[in-house]
Amino acid sequence: MKDIQEPNHLPLQFRDLKDHITPPAAPPVGFQRIFYQDGIFYNRTPSGLITRIENTNELYYGVKWTIGQSNPVITQVGKVELIAEMPLHAQMKAAVVKDDRSINYYLDRYQLSKKADGTPSVLTGADGQAMLIMPENFYFHTFDDVANNERYFLISPYALAGFTKRTRRMIGIYPGYLDATKLASISGVMPTSNRTPVQFLTDARARGTGWYPISYDIWMDIMIMYLIEFANFNFQATISAGVTNAASADWSAYNGYNPFVQNGEGDTESVLNGEIRVTIPNFVNLGDDPLNTQIAVFRQLRLLHGCYEWIAGLNIHNSIANGSRAFVCHDPTKFAYDTEADHEMKGNLIETDGDVTEWLPGQILPKAVGGSSTTHKCDYGYTYYDNDPASGWRAVRAFGIAFYGGLAGLGCSYSHSSSGSAIANAVSRLCGDVIS
Repeated sequence: MKDIQEPNHLPLQFRDLKDHITPPAAPPVGFQRIFYQDGIFYNRTPSGLITRIENTNELYYGVKWTIGQSNPVITQVGKVELIAEMPLHAQMKAAVVKDDRSINYYLDRYQLSKKADGTPSVLTGADGQAMLIMPENFYFHTFDDVANNERYFLISPYALAGFTKRTRRMIGIYPGYLDATKLASISGVMPTSNRTPVQFLTDARARGTGWYPISYDIWMDIMIMYLIEFANFNFQATISAGVTNAASADWSAYNGYNPFVQNGEGDTESVLNGEIRVTIPNFVNLGDDPLNTQIAVFRQLRLLHGCYEWIAGLNIHNSIANGSRAFVCHDPTKFAYDTEADHEMKGNLIETDGDVTEWLPGQILPKAVGGSSTTHKCDYGYTYYDNDPASGWRAVRAFGIAFYGGLAGLGCSYSHSSSGSAIANAVSRLCGDVIS
């Protein structure tokens, strides 16, 4: 039989052992290598037999849940081989990126202090920015199965019907640091706070074309990939509680609610998903005792580090006439605050604070509350609507802060502040589009 060559533009090698978290000792039963040529999908079995795939609907993997369900555990769906292999997740790789957005070198799969070749990395900014590179061919589809009251988040390496290609993005490994006039993702520094989201937008763009601060689309990319890998809304129980166990009075006395976990903590440790234990000396009891805490790590991203992160490309407008409405911009060149120009209205959000029970369809924005820190979405939603329903434009912060405990999480959101607010416990994160 003629050998059908695999085109270079698709990520078709699903069984690349060096990209696996825990490589299996042998191929799973029925394992088939999937590839594509001339508009047709094929399977190749371990014995070499090639067959045509007639039902391309199987070429995805993802999760589903019953809308409004209280159990945070959800169900993985899709082709069994793709669930086992997680091919798109395997392509999420840490790298050091130059200001022209070209990749200088990749980093070790588990240990940021090493390059992929095992030699020492330089994450101080001298070699570039420490970034997580997202997959090149990343297609997403979400829909509600109304008959069964179920919601689906699906991804695929292929352009299947109904799937939309996500922009190939890169996400700062660390919370942002203002290096002179440019937002940076580097180690050995304390994240920068006390700047407005408008200033952070300027700081990120100062690095050059294609750079911007963490956006709603990137926040959603992180959530999509986390949910599909772990099938549990409770990020804190599955990955780590994060830096959320400080007391408010201790933090205030220590440094006035400013960031206190330095970028680069744990970079010599081997962790892909999990946590990095850190000790902050002289933090507790007016400086008498240390604070023992932990940074959450998902795919090498340092998350839940004790501070909120301002989210660009997402504006909330509160009015008595229309309620609390969310507007999203998908074009980073058009990010702006206090406007709906170049934004899409996604729907009406919660009008009272509470533990989120459900999101807007196809989004990760809070639609309803009434749950708890261990049920439903397991994250808290704060709105300013119940303080002032006519408050107008609001900016959004995500993830939570160091004394939130179970209120924090990957989906925690806070929309009390205006875009002109500069806050001690709110930072940003450098992101950008990868050069194709």
